[in-house]
Amino acid sequence: MTHTRIILIGASLTTCFNAARALEAKDLLSYRFGKTTFQPRVAVSSAYSDNITYNDRASLTDVITSIAPGVGMTLGTPGDDTVFTAGYQLEQLFYADNDPFNAQNHSIQISGHLDRNRFDYDGSASFQRLSTLLGGSISDPLLLGTSLKVGRFVYGTTHVLDYTLSDKTGVYAGPTYNAVDYDRGTPLFDLNTVAGVAGFRYGLTPKTHLFGEMSYGQSEVDPNRPGDPKGPSSAFLSGSIGSKFDFSSKISGVVRVGYETRSFSNDASAPSEPVVSAAISYKLSHKIATSLNYSRRSATSIQFSSQTAVVDSIGLTLTQQIGNTGKFGANAGLAYQTSSYVSNTAASRTDEHISANIGFFYNFQLWLKSGLTYSNIQTSSSLPAALAYTENRVALVISVGY
Repeated sequence: MTHTRIILIGASLTTCFNAARALEAKDLLSYRFGKTTFQPRVAVSSAYSDNITYNDRASLTDVITSIAPGVGMTLGTPGDDTVFTAGYQLEQLFYADNDPFNAQNHSIQISGHLDRNRFDYDGSASFQRLSTLLGGSISDPLLLGTSLKVGRFVYGTTHVLDYTLSDKTGVYAGPTYNAVDYDRGTPLFDLNTVAGVAGFRYGLTPKTHLFGEMSYGQSEVDPNRPGDPKGPSSAFLSGSIGSKFDFSSKISGVVRVGYETRSFSNDASAPSEPVVSAAISYKLSHKIATSLNYSRRSATSIQFSSQTAVVDSIGLTLTQQIGNTGKFGANAGLAYQTSSYVSNTAASRTDEHISANIGFFYNFQLWLKSGLTYSNIQTSSSLPAALAYTENRVALVISVGY
């Protein structure tokens, strides 16, 4: 081989190497064709749990590995008159010592925004096929009380059309639909709820808006086992007023208060209760932020027909930036929930759920992120059949993509 050829080969290899270095990973994570952008992504995590069955009577420990590839599509850019987004994610779960619990989940999300003069439209829809474990009293006696792996479809869609009457006022309306459909043989009721909402908004100040709305809807429950009776339908009517505010660069949020009545088609008793929701964010400093969430609502039981629950939940989260790069930080959260069930056909009960977590995250790049978290969950019930459990979990996750 001549000296000249060696120089040419060396130059070619150097050129290829420099070209490979120039093609960074982020260049492979976003493809734009006109106004349409495609962004592939993947998340890989490994978690240790001391109670994968969510059942203290037959707890099992294991390490669960999750591989979740997906892709997102955006038509338009934020701020455009028309923006449409769609995404799909596949999640494969592998249990190190309990192969029968391996599961595969599929998720699709769609959303759109349309702005035409005085009209604004926002819509979203989600579709999920899940096959993970269910805990509590949903157990298989042949597995000594361990939880069942249950297949189910979960649907949800919301649409809102807003019309601006003046610089300060507007009206809006739209339907919502939510449903969960369990596989046949599952000792749970399928549940679907359709509702419509109509409301008004008023701009009190440029950063404070008042609103009021009415909603009406119906819920249907259907059994998945031949011996279970079909549950009655229920109807609900609610009214509320609220405020969306942004008082300063430090505090913002939404607060809503109202009242809801519910009735069953078989004339069974149902609660009529105040409903409240609040989500408030507060920046303690440029590195520390906290948020407080509270809600009080009614819910239809998927375990017993003609049964509803009043659900009170409160949660507090704290985020701390560490250093000055914005890449490293910590977060912590604490949540408490009670569900009070009342029924003419089943025993009344109160369930409690407490969760706490703390974690650290490091963002190597906008497209490469990592996190390490510890969480503790405790549940209890006044009804022995609704099994209580405690779970401790440590998880490490790495995600690639925007």
